[in-house]
Amino acid sequence: MTWLLALAGVYLALCAAAFFLQRQYMYFPLGVLPAAPAETGLKGFAAAALETADGSKLAAWWKPPPGDAPAVVLFHGNAGSIADRVFKAATLAEAGFGVLMVEYRGYGGNPGAPSESGLYEDARAAARFLEAQGLARRRWVLYGESIGAGPAVQLARELAARGPDGRDRLGGVILEAAFTSTADLAAGLYWFLPMRLLVRDRFDNLGKIASIGAPLLIVHGARRDRAARACAPPLRRRARAEDAEARSRGRAQRPLWTGTGRGHTRFRSRDRPLRTDAKGSARGRADPIGVRLRAISAAPAPASAARAGRAG
Repeated sequence: MTWLLALAGVYLALCAAAFFLQRQYMYFPLGVLPAAPAETGLKGFAAAALETADGSKLAAWWKPPPGDAPAVVLFHGNAGSIADRVFKAATLAEAGFGVLMVEYRGYGGNPGAPSESGLYEDARAAARFLEAQGLARRRWVLYGESIGAGPAVQLARELAARGPDGRDRLGGVILEAAFTSTADLAAGLYWFLPMRLLVRDRFDNLGKIASIGAPLLIVHGARRDRAARACAPPLRRRARAEDAEARSRGRAQRPLWTGTGRGHTRFRSRDRPLRTDAKGSARGRADPIGVRLRAISAAPAPASAARAGRAG
């Protein structure tokens, strides 16, 4: 009997640790940002400030889009900072897109501590920044990497609710190595604990993705990225279910693409790497990220916008 009580005590202690310490194992802000983006080799980028509704001022890096090109809003993953995503921003900029690299609270020397509600507020600050630049929403493409898919999906859902008529709909959403929710992810990793009850920052992408009201591209690794690979089909099915309902009502569905890659950020089309030249055209096989960015930014207004507005 004593050993059963001891075992129960250990289990309860694990549950308590999982509840109270989980953010230490979810967010890994590392380092302080360089004083200027140019110190990382980025060309044409300038430091910017995002002002949040709760009074924080967050560092960000910004390169305005040339002409009428789209602006890609990068929401990075849970580790490092925007300085670790220079290669991604440079590729997009060289392909002819504007890029806003959003740094979260508590990351890169920014004040505050990261949380689900905090990251959502940071995404709203990014939206206000783009509005202040005079960029119409149809030129915005939200790019969420891993945990960054959470703020990307949430912001897209909120924007769809704000503009249900589709006259200024969001240009598109890209989810790279996204998960259905952190509760699902944690439940798979720590199967011996009731993680679906314990997770506080849930990032329920699966529950929200049908309401984003925008063209969608899902990409993930085909190797060494098992979690994202497992999460992509449910996300795709939920998005497609919305489109199937729209078709049954005689409306045009929003475009949706999927792609795979060897790892977290290395995309491939069939057997060859995806690359984009300076004009955004393909080198090698078709369907580079740059070409698909152009496609979703030019896609017709999504049918799900009206329903997204009701969902809020």
